[in-house]
Amino acid sequence: MTDQPFLTFDCENGHRFAIVVTDEMLDYEVACPCCGAPVILDTQNTRFDPRELGGDFAGPGGHEDWGQTVIDARHAILVHRMGFLRVDPDHGGRGQEMYATLFEGRINQTVDIAKVMLFGDLGCMAHVITQLYHLGRRAGVSDELVELCKARWKEMP
Repeated sequence: MTDQPFLTFDCENGHRFAIVVTDEMLDYEVACPCCGAPVILDTQNTRFDPRELGGDFAGPGGHEDWGQTVIDARHAILVHRMGFLRVDPDHGGRGQEMYATLFEGRINQTVDIAKVMLFGDLGCMAHVITQLYHLGRRAGVSDELVELCKARWKEMP
């Protein structure tokens, strides 16, 4: 793990690689280290500070109060890619069992792109999974959610 910001890319041939971001980087071209395919970096529309993001919701009954919740989505991320991994406790996890989730997408009402990584333990992972299932139940789509999950589980290696 590094304290320097970096970006990950997929080249046109499907190889994934990362480069460290520097202040001198504007728009420039890099090549995939595996196959040499060009990748254009557009750092002008990339946000690196998660404090610039936002979004919130509130309602008299909390997040379960259907139809009574006010949503501020001005700086929410419209997710188009997610990644999940187990963090090696000895190389990045600082001796702890941790899991990472990476969300990437366009910031609502802008052309800016953001990537935000969240860390959590096994309890955090269980909380997210159960809350998403509970949301599906409240929305009346839990059966459809389970079927979509079953289909995705079959696709997993």
